[in-house]
Amino acid sequence: MATERERLRVTAKGGGRARMLVAALIGAMMLNPPLLEIFSTATGSRPFGWPLIILYINLIWLLLIVLVVYPKVWRLLREAWRSRAGTMRKGRY
Repeated sequence: MATERERLRVTAKGGGRARMLVAALIGAMMLNPPLLEIFSTATGSRPFGWPLIILYINLIWLLLIVLVVYPKVWRLLREAWRSRAGTMRKGRY
């Protein structure tokens, strides 16, 4: 009989593909022509001297990177913390 940890590992196996699909869909929605047109025609605001469209595209790019990378990094940090907590309970540092 499978333990709960093994069942979770099996169900979370396709998580990477789902994360990439969500990031692709968000990127497609945020970079569609009507939204780009809104930011390209705004003439009054130039934060830091840059056109608003350039800042918008760079912020979307950064958001997509974070959406893809953050869950993996969080999982690695959580596993490292759990392994360290386990060794501390046993009296080893």
